[in-house]
Amino acid sequence: MFATPVVHYRPDRLVRGRVVIVGDAAHAASPMVGGGFRQGLFDAAALAAAFDRAGGLPAADVFERYQEQRLRPAQAHVEHSVAASASYMLRSR
Repeated sequence: MFATPVVHYRPDRLVRGRVVIVGDAAHAASPMVGGGFRQGLFDAAALAAAFDRAGGLPAADVFERYQEQRLRPAQAHVEHSVAASASYMLRSR
């Protein structure tokens, strides 16, 4: 039996200047908890919706709207992954 370490990445932001990250680039969680692909789809949909509702807003404002909508769910997904991984490791010993 072998193990591969799982790296979690909990974002503090999803936007910096003109750069916006979505999906696994924005929040890395263990595949054990599932939902990573779904979270990426939610990110992409939120970004597209922010542009649809932009109404002439500067891109920076659109990006901030995206971040306001998706940052907390991204953080929560990773926090759930960290807790699930820790629980699994305790049970597997």
